Amino acid sequence: MTRLFRTQNNNIKIRPLKDQLMVMDIHVDFNLNSIIEFDEANGALKTAGYLF
Repeated sequence: MTRLFRTQNNNIKIRPLKDQLMVMDIHVDFNLNSIIEFDEANGALKTAGYLF
């Protein structure tokens, strides 16, 4: 997942619209598969799931 969103070749300023000033709605679903680790002291949560 990290590679998907932090790829060096990805330009985050380019959007699939003719008019780059128009608002683009994006719908994302996350299906939680399991909680791997929960660290209450540090406020960290590690999960496994599907993003689509």
